[in-house]
Amino acid sequence: MRTATTASFIAAASFAAALGFSSAALADVYSDAAASQAGTPYTPSGVGDPDAIVCRAPQPLPGGGMGPKSCVRNSIWARLTNSGRDLSADGKSTFERETVANPTGQEGPAEAVTCRTPVAIPNGWHLPNNGPTICLTNATWAELKARRWRISANGKSVVDERRPTLAIPGFFGDVGSATLSMLPAQVIQ
Repeated sequence: MRTATTASFIAAASFAAALGFSSAALADVYSDAAASQAGTPYTPSGVGDPDAIVCRAPQPLPGGGMGPKSCVRNSIWARLTNSGRDLSADGKSTFERETVANPTGQEGPAEAVTCRTPVAIPNGWHLPNNGPTICLTNATWAELKARRWRISANGKSVVDERRPTLAIPGFFGDVGSATLSMLPAQVIQ
């Protein structure tokens, strides 16, 4: 007999496999302790301990009813967030998240993830070239807006809107090292 716990693990394993994780590697991930978690009503961002098991509450299915609760390691939720994807309500596949042109942090709960629509990267050849989809928690988008900072078009640095030629080093760890501590610890994995 299949229990809700078993169904949730099977669903989590199938979407994790789509992200490049083997089902065998997930066997030690799902536990009865995780099954007892209530789960967040939105897809977790992956912020925090990468080994922690985090659950998403059942989501409404398109045809009616509710999908399974999905519980996996935070590192898998982070991988979804960083790739601009979300887990379907049935827990069996992923899809591209909807994007917003200019996220402000007011798009939903502070812990929920909002993705910025790719921004055109200027180039001298006038060829179309868009940067990546950037997905952060609404709390992080709000913090960026409050500081009058924005993510650059290529997604590799944070730019001070008051001095647009000045990139703030260290936000993503590949540009410098000064400002990572200035933003909440949840900013980026």
